[in-house]
Amino acid sequence: MESSADPTQPKSASPRRRIAQTAIVGLIAGLIGGGIVVGVDHTSGGTSSSAPAASSTSTTPIATTPVAAGGATNWVSVAANAMPGVVEISTTQNGTDQFGNPTQSAALGTGFVIDTNGDIVTNQHVVAKATSINVQFKDGTSVSGTVLGEDPSTDLAVIHVKVAAQALHPLPLGQAENVQIGQPVLAIGTPFGYTQSASSGIVSGLGREIQSPNGFTLANAIQTDAAVNHGNSGGPLLNQAGEVIGINAQIADSGVDANVGVAFAVPMNSAEKNIINELLHQGVASHPWLGIAGVSVTPQLAQSGVAKVSSGVLVTAVVPGGPADKAGIHGGNHATTVYGNAICAGGDVITHIGGTTVTSMTDLQTFLSSANVGSTVRATVVHANGTRGTATITLTKQPSSAPSISSGC
Repeated sequence: MESSADPTQPKSASPRRRIAQTAIVGLIAGLIGGGIVVGVDHTSGGTSSSAPAASSTSTTPIATTPVAAGGATNWVSVAANAMPGVVEISTTQNGTDQFGNPTQSAALGTGFVIDTNGDIVTNQHVVAKATSINVQFKDGTSVSGTVLGEDPSTDLAVIHVKVAAQALHPLPLGQAENVQIGQPVLAIGTPFGYTQSASSGIVSGLGREIQSPNGFTLANAIQTDAAVNHGNSGGPLLNQAGEVIGINAQIADSGVDANVGVAFAVPMNSAEKNIINELLHQGVASHPWLGIAGVSVTPQLAQSGVAKVSSGVLVTAVVPGGPADKAGIHGGNHATTVYGNAICAGGDVITHIGGTTVTSMTDLQTFLSSANVGSTVRATVVHANGTRGTATITLTKQPSSAPSISSGC
């Protein structure tokens, strides 16, 4: 690595305001401002789980007439058109207790049809370790399902059912890239076992970072105040045109263990669509990674001198032997407090990577989502002493689960 560099994200946050939310890019676990986030599948008899393909997914848009006179959203129309394509997913998991005795637990979630071949998208944590899967449609038809592929890094899974094409009602996939804060949305799912339930709200926030089932950071999540509860996991978050713009996955845990107006959905953007296609056609998805933990550089970090640049990602730690470590990027080496918040300082700051300007951890995540495993990229960095340099990084395949990460703090 040549001389000079700069990294972030949430999991559980203390009540006081945080200026830096650490996360691993590649990435490993993070913080979600406001509280611990939990998966919104509904489990009984056990505990709930947490929390480019050549061809594209075949979808048949459903005709909708969602906007009523006066510009008000006609959610009645949107719900009526979408519900036949939304399914209830119930699973069982076999295991053993601490004494070696066999146990069985059941979980309940939601999914939605994406084509007339019988393919359904849901959250990975809904079907994780399932020994049996049952899918029930709006008309009461119940069939068994099989997992075609699952990706815990994005909390996405595709299951398949054998149902006549004419009985399937695929939901059109939207573009999460076009979503705006304040726009109306509709969530459909099976909260607490109440099938075909709909709740409306707005998009409350964008670019949120949540922890995926395998401990990595999932960036660009959509925050909504639509009521989402246990059992909603894997269900669609729809826009006014009846398009799926997100997959409901987690809720903020305030101690109530139910919706408090802060829920998160995996975005239906280009990267996630590619993941779905990989799962459909290959059964697995691969992700490049950097192997760092870091925080977005804020004005406070810059003013305090912890970061010698006004924007970028401050690397707080690196995974030993990971891509960033091999490229010579350094993590923090001493603990300090900035505006009442503890931070591991002394690391490099990443300001550019692969020609992309980095202003936040989300920028790094977005870049990685479109990068290829095995590709080599150059990063511009600013060292703790203010000198600049570049690092040549070979992006390797992200491990199946978040590895331990070390820092000098």
